[in-house]
Parts: sequence; C-alpha cells; structure tokens
Amino acid sequence: MSNQYEVLGKAPTPDDLKKLSPNEVHLTIKNLNAGYGKMEILHNFDLFVIKLSLYV
Repeated sequence: MSNQYEVLGKAPTPDDLKKLSPNEVHLTIKNLNAGYGKMEILHNFDLFVIKLSLYV
C-alpha cells in the first residue's frame, strides 16, 4: 500500500482553514510542545478556535 498522505493529497494549511470561516479567531495556539517528565506528547501542535468552530 502506498503512503496514505500521497493518496489523500496535500493537507490544508492553517491559513487555508482560517479562510473557511468569516469569523475572527478567538484563540490561537501555535507550535505548542508539551508533555510530562522526560516524555514529550505534543509536537508543534497548532489550534485555532473560531466562534462555533474548531480547526486543528
């Protein structure tokens, strides 16, 4: 089986997703890295919250 990303095509960028909503962004988290102890769980996590919408 080929790489799933090749089959699905290019993933939308955060800017592409923001263009889908006419509302302002109420909360933005960019490049969050988090974990506990020596274990890192989140790597470069981006989150944009728009009124009544969630884009990750």
